[in-house]
Amino acid sequence: AALYVIPALLNLDLLATPLGFLYLVPALVLRHGMIWQVFTYMFFHGGFMHFLFNMLTLWMFGTAVEQAWGTRRFAAYYLLCGVAAGICVVLVALFSRSGLVSATIGSSGAIYGLILAFGLLFPDTPVYFMFLFPLPAKYFAILMAGIEFFMQWAQPGSEIGRASCRER
Repeated sequence: AALYVIPALLNLDLLATPLGFLYLVPALVLRHGMIWQVFTYMFFHGGFMHFLFNMLTLWMFGTAVEQAWGTRRFAAYYLLCGVAAGICVVLVALFSRSGLVSATIGSSGAIYGLILAFGLLFPDTPVYFMFLFPLPAKYFAILMAGIEFFMQWAQPGSEIGRASCRER
């Protein structure tokens, strides 16, 4: 949260600062060995709504998962999901060439992993899709995964509903 709030209060564009090397840029990971980026990118966000919805989802689903697993296991899982999503960004970029220079930020990959865990742990718990339509958590998780895959296919590089991407 501090990595979003403090720069926002100071009106800093982190991509233009030395902290921009913490964003995930597949070309920098592959050509220059900046492998820490598959970890650090998840602590930055592209705007207030991106930050707000990721933190709201973390609170809504993370509380129950953390209570079920304990803080240590929850934190390890959350970070593993974020790193795995970062690795997927790098692998997908290998096949799209233009994606090699896109900077990816946000905890959306870890958040989707958290939704999956919630759906597996509490499959019949009602979750309100778009705050209106109740769905069992197992179907909500499947729906969210389907939406994410569709959005990646339909609008690659878009900031809508997932990790933010900006051209360097």
